[in-house]
This record gives sequence, structure tokens and C-alpha cells, in this order.
Amino acid sequence: MPVIDQGIAIGVVTRNGLGETLEHEGPHTPVGLVALSDVVVVEPNANLAEVLAELEHHPGAIALVLDQGSPLGMVTREQLDAFIDARAA
Repeated sequence: MPVIDQGIAIGVVTRNGLGETLEHEGPHTPVGLVALSDVVVVEPNANLAEVLAELEHHPGAIALVLDQGSPLGMVTREQLDAFIDARAA
């Protein structure tokens, strides 16, 4: 889930991050304390090669697709690698 602070993407909360926080801190932990993954912001018209290059420069980051400040989705390096492998096969 994207985390936007005053219109600026500051990170994303992943399912794993949320699960780890619930396990260690409990269900009453403020959402602001959930560990954020690094984010690379890309526009919807960015091609996959550009997104892959951004993710290679920021290991562990997740690409957050924003359209005029509104989140449309997220892309991980693993998803892009799987897509490229499937297309090559």
C-alpha cells in the first residue's frame, strides 16, 4: 500500500512489513510505525526498461506508479524479472 504524506510518496507498506509489525508489536500499533520499503516514483507512461533501470539503481525499492499524484499501482523488480522471463520463453 502506498504511503503519501502531503502529496509526496514517502514509501510503501508491504504485506510482509505489516505482518512482521503485527507479529512483533501487536494489532494496536500505529500504522505510521510499520516499516516502509523504499519507493521509486514512475509515471504511467514510463516503459518497462526505464522502470527496470530505476529499480536496478535502487535495490530493494518498489516502483510506485503515480498519475498526477494519485497512486495507480506498484511494480517490484521480481515482477519485472518474471514478466521478462515469461516473454523470453
